[in-house]
Amino acid sequence: PGAVPQFVTLDMDVRTMYDKDSKEIENLMMRFFPDYMKDISLGAYTLPEHTQFTLRNILSLSATKNYFYETIPSMANPLGMGVRSIPIAARVQNLLIGDFLNYLALRHQIFLSSLSDHEKKKHKNRP
Repeated sequence: PGAVPQFVTLDMDVRTMYDKDSKEIENLMMRFFPDYMKDISLGAYTLPEHTQFTLRNILSLSATKNYFYETIPSMANPLGMGVRSIPIAARVQNLLIGDFLNYLALRHQIFLSSLSDHEKKKHKNRP
């Protein structure tokens, strides 16, 4: 009881455009990710159509190119993704982290500390 949850990582070096802010994003996720998931499930926050469309396309392309089940699936890697799928994993992570940050900006007016005032205004005006 009271143990800090551990994040399971894959043995792949997946780089995202958010790597420089990874610690801050991890802290924001620890605090707000349950709210994000709840708001999505209740319909209080809807993923932008562009995000949904892009995610569907990435997953369809991945299936077509047989990126899934290259390795034996596990709890940490349920799709059995291998080294060939690193670019796909990076695209999905960029998309999902970006949407989480969009949610924080729109619903909670919270922004990464590294964003300029101009970038913050852009996020506030996104649908």
